[in-house]
Amino acid sequence: MEELDAKLATLRRDLEATGGVMVAFSGGADSAFLLAAATDALGERAVAATGVSPSLPERELEDARALAAELGTRHLVVPTHEGDRPGYLRNGPDRCFFCKDELFEVLGPLAGAEGLALAVGTNTDDLGDHRPGQRAAAEHGVLTPLVAAGLSKDEVRQAGRAGRGPAPLLRSGPAAGPRPRRPGPGRGPPRGPRRPGRARAPGTPGRRAPRARLHLGHPRPGGLPLRVDERRPAGEGGAAVRRLVHCTLPPDLVHQPILHGLVRATTAVVNVRRANVDVEAGVAWFLLELSGPAGQLEEAEAWLSGHGVTVEQIEA
Repeated sequence: MEELDAKLATLRRDLEATGGVMVAFSGGADSAFLLAAATDALGERAVAATGVSPSLPERELEDARALAAELGTRHLVVPTHEGDRPGYLRNGPDRCFFCKDELFEVLGPLAGAEGLALAVGTNTDDLGDHRPGQRAAAEHGVLTPLVAAGLSKDEVRQAGRAGRGPAPLLRSGPAAGPRPRRPGPGRGPPRGPRRPGRARAPGTPGRRAPRARLHLGHPRPGGLPLRVDERRPAGEGGAAVRRLVHCTLPPDLVHQPILHGLVRATTAVVNVRRANVDVEAGVAWFLLELSGPAGQLEEAEAWLSGHGVTVEQIEA
């Protein structure tokens, strides 16, 4: 056990050294272990993020929500659209690459906006398998803390059985056992109901029905469209309204967790519609959709302005 304890101590030190991580959280045992370890080491600077698409059964999403809630970890649920990628639809041996590439393209800017490193629960046993998703992780600079600490799949489970580190949560939680492989194109219909807004046009497999486009009054630089569903209690104090605001951060705030602070400071629902973050250049802006009673929206805008963010209301 001394060797395992040393590896767990290394994992904790490595996580603390990041200053904050966003864990790509599937709800499986390895990502759950990593999320628990990150929460132990970093507290509020640990965030879970789950990509949601028709390939994710509703039960797995609910399991992930339940475990994140048990840990007390903030959990983001972000739609992904790997089904729109031709490489994914070909269902070849590299299909996982396109799935993970989509996930990391969506989560990367969101993690960068809060000054967090993006991490996955890959363990050392995964390195010997044919896993194209690992190539996607490497191309996006995603951290693999379990690999860096030298932890194998058996050691993750051994830690849980022995009650070491964060692993006891895995013994009885939703991630305790292996999950069946998700079906993909050519493997039969997805398990569970399709999500609202993901209907496909007849005769066009893999394509989404057209959605209303957002037209801004003036051009903005490019960025990745994001939608973030962060569960929170419904607000009170009037009928709910929606408002689009464009937020520009000054260079000295680019490294600060502004979105994290906003979510904690306001009861309005905050959705990230677009984001463009370049930490090295010191440039960052977000297009936020705020929803809730008008008073809550005004409080959110006031909080942003009070922290040096330039806020502009946008008419769709």
